[in-house]
Amino acid sequence: MRVAVTGASGFIGSRVCRGLADAGHSVVAVVRPSSDRSALEGCDCELRIGDVTDQDSLRSAFSGADAVVHCAAVVDAYGNPWAARSVTWIGTYNVCHAATDSGSRQFVHMSTLAVYARDNPQGVRLDEDTARLMKEPPLYDTYSPNKAAAERFAADFGRNGRMSVAILRPGVVYGSGGPTVRRIADAINNRRLACVGSRHNRLPLIYVDDVAGATLAALERPPKKARAFNINGPEDVTWGRLLDAVARAMGTAPTAAPVIPVRLARTAAWAVEQWWSIRKKEGSPPLNRFIIDAIGRDSPVDISRARNELGWEPRVGLQEGVRRAVADLRSRGLEPYKA
Repeated sequence: MRVAVTGASGFIGSRVCRGLADAGHSVVAVVRPSSDRSALEGCDCELRIGDVTDQDSLRSAFSGADAVVHCAAVVDAYGNPWAARSVTWIGTYNVCHAATDSGSRQFVHMSTLAVYARDNPQGVRLDEDTARLMKEPPLYDTYSPNKAAAERFAADFGRNGRMSVAILRPGVVYGSGGPTVRRIADAINNRRLACVGSRHNRLPLIYVDDVAGATLAALERPPKKARAFNINGPEDVTWGRLLDAVARAMGTAPTAAPVIPVRLARTAAWAVEQWWSIRKKEGSPPLNRFIIDAIGRDSPVDISRARNELGWEPRVGLQEGVRRAVADLRSRGLEPYKA
């Protein structure tokens, strides 16, 4: 199968390209002219120029593709609202139209668990049938509402019979080349480690290669029209277990990180956001309410639909995933811990 991948130079997109190529598929990596393509070095794929804000460029990039995997998005919750809308939401509109115009019949949309409403009950496993999706997002979050709108648009394309559409909803994606373990390692190194709410809050954590595996499974067992699938790692991971795993992989003893009440953490995050705005800094503040909302909840996930319908099984557990991520940091000269 010939598969075009948008966002191919990114953390997730590049691993999707490698996973598909390793499985024997012909891969077209769609990148912008200005994209850093280092993550694709050594990948057996064809590079084509395409921008999700330009349908004509996408039609050219998707030419001859049997399927399209859409990974491109603005992942900064505090970035330019128009950029988030034009790339994440309108970009998905452009990608869907260009895919059908180019003759593609299968579409995999990389969504996120952030599309679920914040007021879903804590401690109850999120599943695709009963959990409420986001309707009225908080004003400080430009990421989740645009991802939710993009997902709805892709689903409409599938329900209208224009393509088979599989929607994948990963949570926190980590692994070699990703920011999650690096940030935790830096926090340990700088003695700024803390838990929000409880060390026992479960985090929807998935290794990046398992996301690539779910993408492959969705292409091999496409739904008839449109279907959403939660995807997560093979085990429940609490914040305490994650922090301890990173510390051990770094070669230091696990630390008893202080636990900060959610309300206090949100107040501190709001203050940092205001300071960030006054200083007119770019990107997301290092502490913000989007992060607190994500980590201050107990968020177990039900992935039985993906297991049963796609035949997919996550393979990389916490200890192995963290070990790989820390080894990658060291291989790139980014020593994550200095005693």
